[in-house]
Amino acid sequence: MEHPVSRILALLELLQARPGLTGADIAERLDVDVRTVRRPAALRDEVRALAARLADWTEDGPADD
Repeated sequence: MEHPVSRILALLELLQARPGLTGADIAERLDVDVRTVRRPAALRDEVRALAARLADWTEDGPADD
């Protein structure tokens, strides 16, 4: 069984090389189920949202709570 980190790195490489691939295309290329592709893709979206919030915070400074 392939290590999950290796699979995620392979997913990121595919997304960089071919950003228009569908989840089904990626699953076929990685030889995994489509659900297996969705998990790291959802995590990637969460990380992007967090990175955007951090970028805003570093530009504006912390919010006064």
